[in-house]
Amino acid sequence: MMNWRAKPSLGGAIGIALSILAFAAFGAVLWQTLSAALESYDDDPSPGANLGTFGLGLAAFGLALLVVLLAYRTWRFFQVRYYLDRNAIKIELGGKRQVIPLANVRQVITAESLLEALRQGAYGEEIPTKAGERSDGTKVNAYSQPRTQTIAQRVETTNAADSDEEDSFWSEVAESEVVEAEVIEGTPAADSDNHSVVSKLPTEGGQKPAEKKRPEVHRKVAFKVKTRPLTSWPGFYTNQGWLASLGEIQFYSTEPFAKTVLVRTANKTYALSPAEPKQFITEYRLRRNLGAIEAVEEGIIRGKFLSHPLWHDWLGRGLILTGVLANLALFAFLLSRFADLPPILRLHYNKFGVVDRLESASAIFWLPAIGLFTAIINSIIGAILHPLERVPALLLYGSIIAVQLLIWIAAIGIIVTSGA
Repeated sequence: MMNWRAKPSLGGAIGIALSILAFAAFGAVLWQTLSAALESYDDDPSPGANLGTFGLGLAAFGLALLVVLLAYRTWRFFQVRYYLDRNAIKIELGGKRQVIPLANVRQVITAESLLEALRQGAYGEEIPTKAGERSDGTKVNAYSQPRTQTIAQRVETTNAADSDEEDSFWSEVAESEVVEAEVIEGTPAADSDNHSVVSKLPTEGGQKPAEKKRPEVHRKVAFKVKTRPLTSWPGFYTNQGWLASLGEIQFYSTEPFAKTVLVRTANKTYALSPAEPKQFITEYRLRRNLGAIEAVEEGIIRGKFLSHPLWHDWLGRGLILTGVLANLALFAFLLSRFADLPPILRLHYNKFGVVDRLESASAIFWLPAIGLFTAIINSIIGAILHPLERVPALLLYGSIIAVQLLIWIAAIGIIVTSGA
């Protein structure tokens, strides 16, 4: 089995820098939160017990999650590997593996050859020089309009079919008759210098076609890009894109689209960036000619953590989220009422209705703290049981909500009896 690292890029350094910045922001907000919460004065022993401090706490929690996410994405960058055997191309991406069976692969070509053909005008009209207007002043929509060409014209104009793979690619694309170049997010445009292309035109009387030189106009090429937060940054791309001549494109690369190797199947195109792209394509062709030893399925194989059933169980996740939100709402409610509470609270009565427990007002925050601890413990135990039995796990997740409701009732009862 051959394997390649991804091309070196600044993606790892950028990921580390982003993680450090997020961690620094987390530390600063956490310090502000603790300082406000622990601050005290003679006239107000608990000035930090307010919604402002609660907001700072939520911000610190959000930044902690961001630090974890950025660190995880950065770790994935350093885990990118491309493996190739007689059965499949396998892409390792830290916690998951993308499998592309060689039997499903139609072409493996460089994005550079595709973009060069599109820039030379084989597909689509010229991109407007500004939104809603062509270079000649004609008003158009935000997207360039499709344009048709014959197979002969396309081959003559692109000159991109310099291998069996590319011949197959352009012939297959040409059958669709119409290919669009869209104005969404552009790849780098080709040089603006004009070149000449010989165009053969038919003449009357069966004479040989006359040759006429026409300027070759280079055009920009653009494609839609779908991104989720923090799936990509310069030097590390795991997002998705779409180009009319290719369809959906899944990135697993450290290079932008123009510098990737495209692995095209019937359902999707994968953009990769092996350190030695020419060797990668050569090795792919050798193994394709040898034939597969066993059948494999195209798809993603996830590790134990990412394949946990809780990530795919909307009911379980919904129960946990509802319980946690109820707990956070109780924290916010108590903080909003804290200034109205008396310094001493009656927290418990015996069976004769006599108060047997008095505590300072700040003790009321033990109630949501107990609720949060219960939510964490029940979620962990439920996650352990979930792969074995779903129903007991759901009962544990649901009990989080029940506990929060009981704590809400207790908190309201304390506030009412205190006269606040």
